[in-house]
Amino acid sequence: IAEKAMEAVIVGKALDGLGGTAAKGKLTDEIVTNRGTFQLSDHALGGRMAERGISTEQVINTINNSDPFRYFHDGTWKTGFYNAETRIFVGKGTSITTVINNVGEKYIQNLKAARPRE
Repeated sequence: IAEKAMEAVIVGKALDGLGGTAAKGKLTDEIVTNRGTFQLSDHALGGRMAERGISTEQVINTINNSDPFRYFHDGTWKTGFYNAETRIFVGKGTSITTVINNVGEKYIQNLKAARPRE
């Protein structure tokens, strides 16, 4: 776990007033984690994170400290990150589009089980 706790750097343009917290109390549109650089979609950044009170730091920690898994949603394969301790789920297609808190194991199992219709 010490390897996964590598320092993550928050970069990109800062956006004030979205109700979340990150470096110096601001949200950003791009994050750098120990798994690479990720873009935060407007939907995730301006909507879901702010509505749900999830900070950019929490998103980074979820990505850094969980094993990624593939799941099929809205007609495409995506990558998910889930931290069972914090119950935060982060979903990524071409960018991070989904950030949900209070997620149970059953939700994650259902995501992993979903397959495209033939």
